[in-house]
Amino acid sequence: MSRAVRRARPVDAQKYDEHPPEAAVTLPQDVQGCLALWAEAMRLAVEDAVRYLKGRNRLEAGAAGDAYRSLCWLFEDGTDVGSVRWICVLFDLDVERVRSKLLERAGASRARVYGLLGIDDAERRAA
Repeated sequence: MSRAVRRARPVDAQKYDEHPPEAAVTLPQDVQGCLALWAEAMRLAVEDAVRYLKGRNRLEAGAAGDAYRSLCWLFEDGTDVGSVRWICVLFDLDVERVRSKLLERAGASRARVYGLLGIDDAERRAA
């Protein structure tokens, strides 16, 4: 579970004499569940992408396909609900920092990933 989800636990209002501190956030259980789901989706995608970049030749065909799709998803620039950018906004994360950390963990360069995904780096910088 991400730190953002852990911080969003329900607060016992009586504990604060009906005036909880501003930093305390009370979220309904279903919202907490949704946040946990999106956090887990992001975690699994990063984990799969790192495995793909570290050793795609050692992955089974099905697992390699799933890991490749995770890598594609992490480097897409869409902003629709469920996109990596949308999740980063949800958790107040910088999408480029998430990508850089992924590359660091995998020991891969951005150029290598862009090559694998067929992304033109110059075109991407211009956008």
